[in-house]
This record gives sequence, C-alpha cells and structure tokens, in this order.
Amino acid sequence: MSSPSWLNLLYSYRSQEHRYLCFLLL
Repeated sequence: MSSPSWLNLLYSYRSQEHRYLCFLLL
C-alpha cells in the first residue's frame, strides 16, 4: 500500500464537508 488514493479522496471529502459545516455555522 504505497499509493493511498482512497485516503486522499477521503481527506478531500472531509475537507469539503468541514468547509460546508463552517459555512452553515457562520
């Protein structure tokens, strides 16, 4: 497992979700 592609995708997804949550909070 030297190519964490799914991890990168998950991270991106989480980042987007966090942004969305922040927007909702604001």
